[in-house]
Amino acid sequence: MISPKLFPLKSSCLNLQTLYRSINYKVLGVENQVIEVTLEPGEKIQANPTSIMYQDQGIEVSTKAKGGFRKSISRMFIGESFLLMNAKNTTNETKKLILTKKYPGEIFPLELDEKSWVIDRGTFLGSTTDIDFQSKWLGFKIGLFTRKTLSIEKLIKTDPQKKNSIAFCSCGGSSIKRQLKPDEKILVSSSHLVAFNESVKIQAKWIKGFWNKLVGYRSLFEISLTGPGDVILQTNPFNDFMNLIQSKIVTYSNNYYDFDKRDDDDY
Repeated sequence: MISPKLFPLKSSCLNLQTLYRSINYKVLGVENQVIEVTLEPGEKIQANPTSIMYQDQGIEVSTKAKGGFRKSISRMFIGESFLLMNAKNTTNETKKLILTKKYPGEIFPLELDEKSWVIDRGTFLGSTTDIDFQSKWLGFKIGLFTRKTLSIEKLIKTDPQKKNSIAFCSCGGSSIKRQLKPDEKILVSSSHLVAFNESVKIQAKWIKGFWNKLVGYRSLFEISLTGPGDVILQTNPFNDFMNLIQSKIVTYSNNYYDFDKRDDDDY
């Protein structure tokens, strides 16, 4: 039997809150974070195939379609990998592996012992092996008129009796956690929403005012979140960052073309 050890999480996310879990992990870095997981003999975790940065010798990695073909197809349609990787320590010593993400930002843990979580597509890095994915339908109004997709991911426990279930997710920039009281409501720009408890009610809300629609927002709708439950936001969504870079490239390319054309006309 693996004896649990308690380790603190060094983290600037989740409002500087220190968390203790039976799984041994540390979040390393400040702005561009990775997560270091220490596996006891016989212990294992599951991870997105692209998130494993390295593992010690003695950690056996296997790839499989968790839950069978149908569940794997469902996972693929909600933005996750068709296959998941299991990393198991097959030695008699503790071994380490590091999970990383594709873009700059923080990593935050989500505990599933008492609360269920819904997360945005592409944010999942890894978790304990008793966690699976389920598609959560957002509705046509949210999917068509905000910048969210029609469905996102719900993290579920496959073994309700097992304790210390935890998932590791990533965000762009820094993460901000809000705890909503019953019937408390906040309005969120859709691209900044990363995760929320299933108890939180999500709706698309029409933006009032002509000038707000014209210059203040990037879509005609924003997302309304009503408590009770926790909400996690990101300060620098990756898609917004890439759109900014793309617009700058187009602008500079057009300016260069105009400048080059003027030089040709002078001759």
